Amino acid sequence: MTLPVFVINLDRRPDRWAAMSAQMDRLGIEATRVAGIDGRLLVDQDRWEHGNDNQPDRIVGIGDEACTLSHYKALSAFLMTDAPAALILEDDAELSPDTPGLLSDMDWWPSQLSGLVKIEATFELRRLLGQPIGRTSSGRVLRELYRWNGGAGAYMVNREAARTILDAGVPLRMPIDHLIFNRVDSGTARKLRPVQVCPAMAYQRLDDFESDTEPTRITKQGWKDDRRTARGRLHRAGFWLWTMQMRARGKARKHMLRYSATPNWKDMG
Repeated sequence: MTLPVFVINLDRRPDRWAAMSAQMDRLGIEATRVAGIDGRLLVDQDRWEHGNDNQPDRIVGIGDEACTLSHYKALSAFLMTDAPAALILEDDAELSPDTPGLLSDMDWWPSQLSGLVKIEATFELRRLLGQPIGRTSSGRVLRELYRWNGGAGAYMVNREAARTILDAGVPLRMPIDHLIFNRVDSGTARKLRPVQVCPAMAYQRLDDFESDTEPTRITKQGWKDDRRTARGRLHRAGFWLWTMQMRARGKARKHMLRYSATPNWKDMG
């Protein structure tokens, strides 16, 4: 069966949905729209409940909260199907031409390791990745992601991993990309052991569409305070020691992670 695709899109952004629909048509992909939770409505709700002079302390910004809840909606929609896995997209994701190959079967899936596969890299950065554990149908390398790669604009998830993410529940402890990809700070990410496609086959079009989360992002994000607790410091120190020994044994090293429209770039850097 062809795996389903879910695209998160705000009701007030028909321009983004039109662009995504045109892209899906070009790629021959059938996608289901998921109405995103609008951060502006959460702002209005906060003002109504607390008044302008008594804003609640927030662990994450309202925009990040809305984005994470939107991903929860998309994952819940996926679990209402009988599909074994799905592709979750934000509505500013640009996909490579070989993306449909991910949806036609699961022969390439790293089932022995992870239920979460990140296909996006919006920025060109060096990231700590593991040894190759497989390839996509078009030949892109699959590597375990040891350090956070920001953004949740395009990833594939199986049913077990989707349930693990939803089990994180509310109140939200951190933005969605940290929750599922930041193994240093997120226990959920450590359970998921995310895999990265190299070179990446998607990126977010940040220059074409303004961010709906940035205007409400708070400077002092409360979830980062957990890093300074004894438990948080222990987790970070333990993970740092583990990654150091993985590097010393040649099991992991930093690679330049970048998007490529074709799978024939060397994924090493």
